[in-house]
Amino acid sequence: MEPTQLYSLLERELDEGYPYIEGAAREAFGHYYRRVVERPGRRPFYRYNWIARVTPAFRALQALAAQREAVRVLDAGCGCGTESILWGSVGGNVRVLGADSHAGRLAAARARLPRYGGLLGPLRVEFLNEDVFGLLPGGPYDLVWVMEAISHIHPADEFLARAAETLAPGGWLAVTDSNLLNPAMALKVWRLRRRGARGTTMQTETGAVVYSAPERLLSAPRVGHLLAGAGLELTASRLHVFFPPWCATVSPLWALARAWDRLAGAAPGLRQLGGIYTILARKP
Repeated sequence: MEPTQLYSLLERELDEGYPYIEGAAREAFGHYYRRVVERPGRRPFYRYNWIARVTPAFRALQALAAQREAVRVLDAGCGCGTESILWGSVGGNVRVLGADSHAGRLAAARARLPRYGGLLGPLRVEFLNEDVFGLLPGGPYDLVWVMEAISHIHPADEFLARAAETLAPGGWLAVTDSNLLNPAMALKVWRLRRRGARGTTMQTETGAVVYSAPERLLSAPRVGHLLAGAGLELTASRLHVFFPPWCATVSPLWALARAWDRLAGAAPGLRQLGGIYTILARKP
């Protein structure tokens, strides 16, 4: 299952109203994907952004699955489970642990799994309402995936160091998040701070108390430095989204925006200002 195909299934799921998700899980799922539903004109942007972020790790996982009898993935901060399902679709020898401390999102992920198992075939995916730190000793993992979560995991530097330790030789650590060096992202964080945004504390099903930091963004160079300091080899670092999402609502402008994204993402210096970074690092 290619990322483009899975995203099409996600859009169909949202359009059909996901009747199999109920209660607090339904509310959490709707909130998680509210922009995709409420702003249909921007769907090309949301699709483009998601595919750009997951594809490098997807290709790395495909290569590992072709080489190894068993592959283990930790999706740290898995949200409602879409990426975990993508990793599980790579092959029957891939086992995925999706972990999130938000009970509603985790419940939504669990409710979605039977649907996608029916569409894609058996998936070896398990969702745990757990502190991601608590799952690191359960390695080794062949891929640790962290999407829109490193800005909330506390302390981030300790998590990345410990995640690097738990990788199997030749395994990958992939981190993708908003980039603090991007002016729009930095302004967003500044506004949150002015409004008094604070972290939240949640209790998992196992009784662990987890602190979620309040959108504490890191820069792409900072994340790369932390991964290199943990002994990993940086193999891919992509920055994109050098334009606002509303560009997707105008077809000619959308084509220009994507072309500009490719140029800016390859330009030394300028590339560090991209709104989103995706960094892939390998354990020797």
